[in-house]
Amino acid sequence: MGIVIKYLRELVMSLALVSLLFACYSSVTVEPDASEAQILYAAQVEFNNGNYDSAREYYNVLMQRYGDDASINITTSYELAYIDYKQKRYDEARAQFLNIQSRYENDEQAPEFPLWPLVLTEYMLAQLSE
Repeated sequence: MGIVIKYLRELVMSLALVSLLFACYSSVTVEPDASEAQILYAAQVEFNNGNYDSAREYYNVLMQRYGDDASINITTSYELAYIDYKQKRYDEARAQFLNIQSRYENDEQAPEFPLWPLVLTEYMLAQLSE
């Protein structure tokens, strides 16, 4: 019995270490002076390579650093919703797309928003309704 507990303890520790390594591996590093364009480019590269979690991390950094800009905020919101869609998190994606649509209708900053996120949001909502 003692040997089984010893092996189980070692297994749990090994799994914890592997989990920690994978968590560190997926984290992104963004230089403190990185521009909006540099972070956006890194996010798009990760997305195009299918690394959706890393792309999400870059978009979250973009939102934290530059989210006060109305255009960046709405486009980043769209990209995060689209990542949820690509990861088959359809309920989360739908909720975010509906929020984006509502912001175009109700947000006082809406005149500063580019139109493409709204057009794509409406398209994605139609796709999610099928």
